[in-house]
Amino acid sequence: MTHINARFAALAAALLATPGMAANLLANGGFEATPTTGYQYDATAPGGHVQSFSSGALITSQYLPGWTIGNPGESDLHRAPSAYGGYPASAFEGMQYLALNWSPAVHLLINTVAQPFTLGAGATGIDLSLHMATEVGYGQSPLTANIRTASGAILLSSGAFYNTAGNRNWDAKTWSVALAPGNYIFELHGIGAGNGLDMLVVYVVLTQVGNAVPGVPEPESWALMILGFGAIGATQRIRTRRMQMRPA
Repeated sequence: MTHINARFAALAAALLATPGMAANLLANGGFEATPTTGYQYDATAPGGHVQSFSSGALITSQYLPGWTIGNPGESDLHRAPSAYGGYPASAFEGMQYLALNWSPAVHLLINTVAQPFTLGAGATGIDLSLHMATEVGYGQSPLTANIRTASGAILLSSGAFYNTAGNRNWDAKTWSVALAPGNYIFELHGIGAGNGLDMLVVYVVLTQVGNAVPGVPEPESWALMILGFGAIGATQRIRTRRMQMRPA
C-alpha cells in the first residue's frame, strides 16, 4: 500500500510542477474582469463595451481591473461577438478583449497598458504569450512588450510584434528572456497605424521560468489526480475488509 501512495503522490507533484501549468504572474491577463465603471451600450455593440461610441464620451478613470492604462480615453474594452465588421469574430479566450488605441476625439495612436509583477526566488527568466489582432485595413500596427524596473525605467524590450495572421484574426506572439528575481513592471506599448481602433490584445500570460510558481492544474490534470486518489481509497478499503475477515 505504501508504494501505491508514494506513486500517486509523485504523480500529483509532477502534475503540479508541469511548466505549462505555471501561474500567470499578471492579474486579469484575459481582460475578463468586469470593468470598474460598468458597461455602456449602443445599438451596434450588443455585447457591450466601456467607451460610449454613440456620444463620443471619453472614459478618464482606470476601468480595467489589475491594469493601468496610459490613457484610458484612448482605449476600449470589447465583448465578443462584436457587431463591428472589422473585428475578430471571437475573443480567442473568454469573451473580452482590449482595444488599446481607440480614440473618438484626437486619434492619439500611442497607448500603453501595464501592471507590476514579482519574480520569486530561484527565477531565471520569464515567458510571455499573448494574442493580438488588428482591425480590417490597419494591419501594420506594432505592439511591443517592455519590462520596466520598479521605478519605471525600461530594462528589457521585446521589439515590435506585428499581426501576420491577417485582418480580424488573432495572432499568437511569444517572448522569452532571462530575468532575475525582483519587482518589475510589465508593459504593452501599442502604436496605431491610421485608425484609433486597430490594436486589439487578448490573453496575456506571463510566467516565471526557473523555480516555477505553482499554478492551478488544468481540468484533465485534476481528473487524473482524482482517479489516482480514488484508486488509493478503493485499495485501502479492500485491504481493510480483508483484514477484518481474517480469523482471529
